[in-house]
Amino acid sequence: MSDILLSAHDLTVRFGGVLAVNQVSFEVRQGEVFTLIGPNGAGKTTVFNLISRIYTPTSGFLNYAGQRLSDMPAHAVAAAGIARTFQNIELFEHASVLHNLLIGRHVHNRTGFWQQMLFTPSVRRAEIATRRKVEEIIDFLDLQKYRDTMVAGLPYGIRKVVELARALCTEPTLLLLDEPSSG
Repeated sequence: MSDILLSAHDLTVRFGGVLAVNQVSFEVRQGEVFTLIGPNGAGKTTVFNLISRIYTPTSGFLNYAGQRLSDMPAHAVAAAGIARTFQNIELFEHASVLHNLLIGRHVHNRTGFWQQMLFTPSVRRAEIATRRKVEEIIDFLDLQKYRDTMVAGLPYGIRKVVELARALCTEPTLLLLDEPSSG
């Protein structure tokens, strides 16, 4: 089995007449820290948006954990094990830190609509496990004092940590950090 987790093959993206990414290829191995470096406007976020399936490549393709990521629908990316933070923070501002992190756990929900409505024992067990995992991440990133605070009232740097925490709540095998040191 290959230790290559993510590979990009000749990725190209055009937005009309603008060439945003031109034949980019790379491989990321399991356990590796891999960095995309370049000036503003070089296409780093565009590559992240390709991996997240926000954009579709004009040409080229991506493989992730042996699957053709380029063919995967956007809603399946997190469930496949890819999480990300954004250059411009994308949180639910009128929800608490705790609720933002609980949303990050949605990919692990295995109970059905009626089970949820009836709050069956399996739903209760899943809710307890979800809350336990979220509390572990709150402790890990030292967010205890912010857990019940609305995101809108937090400073930028703390919001960046909350966004990282939400990404970690998905238990990813690949974590994409877009502008992680800003804030």
